[in-house]
Amino acid sequence: MMSADVRASVPSRVAVPGVRTALVLLAIASLAEGMGGAASMIVAAAFFLAGLAHGTLVERGGALFATSNPEATGYLVVAAAIAAFWLAAPLLGLALFLSLSAWHFAGEEAESPLATRAIALIAVGGSALFQPEATRAVFADLTGAAIPPLFLWGVAAAGAVGVVMVLLTAVRREPPAILGVLALTAVAWLSPVLAVAFVFLALHALPVTSRLFDLYGVQSTFEASAPATLLALTGMGALALALGSGVLDSASAAALLIGLATPHMLVDRLEA
Repeated sequence: MMSADVRASVPSRVAVPGVRTALVLLAIASLAEGMGGAASMIVAAAFFLAGLAHGTLVERGGALFATSNPEATGYLVVAAAIAAFWLAAPLLGLALFLSLSAWHFAGEEAESPLATRAIALIAVGGSALFQPEATRAVFADLTGAAIPPLFLWGVAAAGAVGVVMVLLTAVRREPPAILGVLALTAVAWLSPVLAVAFVFLALHALPVTSRLFDLYGVQSTFEASAPATLLALTGMGALALALGSGVLDSASAAALLIGLATPHMLVDRLEA
């Protein structure tokens, strides 16, 4: 959503998060992983929620705006259509969502486009490469369908390409190579959901937020994001209650979550 002129004014140092921040988040995730399933899911949810605000903002002409009511309405209409498509064709919906996620992650401005694309592919396919059965179980829960081996192999192949690209950044000694290594460590060690949550927050949402802070200031960014963020958090809370009480099954909840996440990724890249 950031115009080319505005992006050009952002220092390259904020295109990636601080390594210390990423290491701290990875340490928190690793501690949760060691504590067991409940802690892992709680931290994963916290990571996703912490990165939520980065997708609630609108940028036009070098200025930052809160999402307007017409824009929010249009967003929800598109989200509902995507959720319906997911329920009608879950495997195709999953394939499209993973592809779009990689495209979205890879669109970030960075010192090394190769490293950014490597992280994108690892985020999407790394867990399938290193933890295929755990990833298959997650995909099955999300879709409510059996996951064909060929599908999982294709996702894992994307992760393998990402691994090769990380190795290339290391051989070339490109500055952000360590971040690719951290992404690789996450998908190899952490459970799939927690690994994706870590990469999303540490290597995507925080860099975006950092650039917005540099461009518009912390207060202006928070003020612009607050209405939509509070609404989104309220919706997530309601969805969690519905899932926990059995009103929604995991596939239906996933359809709603995917529906809500997808329009942001489309608009962000198409307006970039």
